[in-house]
Amino acid sequence: MLALGLLFAGWLAVYAHDKGFSKKWRRFICNEFRERGIELNFSRLTIDPLQGLVARNVNVYDSRKRLLKIASISGLKIDADLIKVVGGRNFINSVDLDDADLMIPLDPDDAGGEAFAVRHLSARAYFKADRIDVRTITARIGAVDFEITGTLPFTSAAGKDDANGNVRGGIDPARIRAWQGRLAQVKQWLERIEFTDWKRPKLQIRIEGDPADPGGLRGNLHLTTGGLRVG
Repeated sequence: MLALGLLFAGWLAVYAHDKGFSKKWRRFICNEFRERGIELNFSRLTIDPLQGLVARNVNVYDSRKRLLKIASISGLKIDADLIKVVGGRNFINSVDLDDADLMIPLDPDDAGGEAFAVRHLSARAYFKADRIDVRTITARIGAVDFEITGTLPFTSAAGKDDANGNVRGGIDPARIRAWQGRLAQVKQWLERIEFTDWKRPKLQIRIEGDPADPGGLRGNLHLTTGGLRVG
C-alpha cells in the first residue's frame, strides 16, 4: 500500500507539472485577480518541484471584454491556501515573479508586433481585500538594471460590475494607447544610448509616502553608471 501510495503521488506530481490543473482551477485563479480589478488568463496551471503552483504564459487585458492585451508574462508563482478554496474564500496570499519576462505590446491593435521588453523581472505582490500591493521590483530594461523599493498598489475597474450587473469597461483604451505611446518613445531613446564601460548601469527608485494618497507620494532616483554615449 505504501509503494502504491508513493507511485500515485509521483504520478500525480508529474501529471500536474506536465498537464496542469483543470479549467476549473484556472478559473478560480482568474476570479481571484478579477475581484481586485485585474483581468487575465493563462495557458496552464502547474506544480513545479521547486517553485510550487505556477501559472504559465499569462496574458493581462484591459477588461473582461478583452479588447486590448496590455502585457504578457512568462510565469507567475502563486502562494495559495488551497483549503480556503473549498469554503469559497479568497485563497491567494501572494504572487511572485521570479526571473520572469514581461512583454508590453507597443501597438494595441497588433499584440504580436513590436513590444517593450522587461527581462529578469522579480517582484512579490500581496493580495489585499480590494487591491494588490507590489513590493520590491527588480528587472532589466535594455542594458539597465533597475530596482524599485516601496509599495505600489494595483487597482482598476477591470472586471468589476456596476449596480445593474453590467460589466464595466475597465481601463480606458485611450489611456492604454497613450501609455504604450510613451513606452515606444522610451524604447527609442534607450536604443540611442551606448554604455561604454564594462560595469552594468543600475537605476534605483525608492518610493516614499502613503500609496492611498498619490499626491503625497515621493520618488528618489539614483543612477549608477560608467561612461555612456548618446547617438
